[in-house]
Amino acid sequence: MRAIRNFLSVACFAALPAVAGAQDYQLEVEAGYVTDTESDIDAINVGGTFHWRQVSTAGSPLAEAAFLDRVGGVSVDYLRIDTDFGDFDAWSLEADHYFDSGLYLAARGTFPDEGDDTWGASVGFVATEGLLLVLDADDNGDDIDYTGRAKYVGKLAGDTAWGLDVAIADEVYGVGANYFFSAAFLIGADITLYDEADATTLGLEAKYFFTPRFWGSANYNTDVAGDADLSTWGIAAGLRF
Repeated sequence: MRAIRNFLSVACFAALPAVAGAQDYQLEVEAGYVTDTESDIDAINVGGTFHWRQVSTAGSPLAEAAFLDRVGGVSVDYLRIDTDFGDFDAWSLEADHYFDSGLYLAARGTFPDEGDDTWGASVGFVATEGLLLVLDADDNGDDIDYTGRAKYVGKLAGDTAWGLDVAIADEVYGVGANYFFSAAFLIGADITLYDEADATTLGLEAKYFFTPRFWGSANYNTDVAGDADLSTWGIAAGLRF
């Protein structure tokens, strides 16, 4: 319940008016912290994305500006996980690009301090404005995992908008939805079903841009069916330049 109260507190605070005025950007850096209250696991990540060109934020939800403007880039991320059984560190690198024809390509790699490096690639197509269809292929060390994804963001009246994400993999099915109360504030929820583990998880997120260049977010995830034994909450913040 404490995690839910923390999430709702951030969501209520985010309902306050944001500083007006959209600003384009090309670099975004962010940091986050997540803790699992059930298994005493803590994780931090620090990363950034440099876009191939300036991202226009005019007329778009700030959180989805790069997606709607079809601007890819190169991203680097560092992850550290602390547990009672030891620590885990990993670097990841990803690059993606939107072509004028509508074609979308991405490639990525993850480099842990222990174990094998893993690689992945994606191919997709912008079917219509705000709709991206993607097929992911990721090396898990023993085999290739394939995931089909669809992402849509549609504008509504004024600065409001809505978004939908759907993903289907081998015995894993997920759907998420976001509602943008303004260009600066969104609340989202997602549900993921794991057939093999016989588990279902629920995630909640609130994200708010205090200015067009600075945002903060809070998230909460829990199991709602099965034996996942999951209860995490997290916070994150980012800056744009």
